[in-house]
Amino acid sequence: MTSSPIGLIRLETRDGKRLSALEFSGPVRPAITPDQRAASPHQGAASADPAGPAGPADPAGPADPAGRPAPPGPADPAGRPAPADPAGPPGRPAPAPVLAAAAEQLSEYFSRERQAFEVELDLDDQPPFHRIVLEMLMRLSYGERMTYGELAAAAGRRKAVRAAANAVARNPVSIIIPCHRIVPASGGIGNYGGLVERKAFLLSLEAGR
Repeated sequence: MTSSPIGLIRLETRDGKRLSALEFSGPVRPAITPDQRAASPHQGAASADPAGPAGPADPAGPADPAGRPAPPGPADPAGRPAPADPAGPPGRPAPAPVLAAAAEQLSEYFSRERQAFEVELDLDDQPPFHRIVLEMLMRLSYGERMTYGELAAAAGRRKAVRAAANAVARNPVSIIIPCHRIVPASGGIGNYGGLVERKAFLLSLEAGR
């Protein structure tokens, strides 16, 4: 698992070399705009009210038995929250390099330090037309938007709008394959398998808002 401002993200690999899945896990985090995250990089990592039922948390951390506050943990020199270890709790084997690379690149993306991903993907089990659609999605520039009809045409089957939409809906690697950039021709941002609130955040992030 790796953390993000829109919830936990599960990364998977089947062969240890290529990323085969990126899925959201759990509820959407509390609403936070990309600008708020840029102003307070650590805010997006909290999934609960910092005050909690027992009142505000001590920013210095819990006190030790002698009553002295524990020193705060180390911060990333760039000011962004460190991605969670994809391997999970200590004691497990180190994660495959592709999972560590994907987690780091996602952290950079959410911090507006990366616009394109450099992770090899495993799309071997995708039907031929779905794979073409996913490849077209990866050609979309950061912040660019395209309609389902335009996507079908780019994939070489102008009338196969429904088939293109099905390929988008079954995208196994969200964000890195940017299906959130596909919007309906009728207006609005449309649906999103990872919940529309996440899609709104991603589009706002890339629009610089």
